[in-house]
Amino acid sequence: MTDIRAADVSMSRTHVRKALSKQAIRLILYAQLILLDCAAVISGFTLIPSFSVESYQTVLHQQNYLKPFMNSVILSVGSTI
Repeated sequence: MTDIRAADVSMSRTHVRKALSKQAIRLILYAQLILLDCAAVISGFTLIPSFSVESYQTVLHQQNYLKPFMNSVILSVGSTI
């Protein structure tokens, strides 16, 4: 009977260690994400340097986007129903 209890205790310790290591990794990754984001804000780096509507106007007026857009609408409505 003591062997079973010892096995249960060692298994629970292993599970606890695995859970703690997963939490530690998550904490490190979140901290790294926050630090890198703060560094980017301080340095003035942005992924989108400036927002403009010109690219949307180009697509709407010069490109033939209506057919692929309607295909997407038909497929999404058809799959929803």
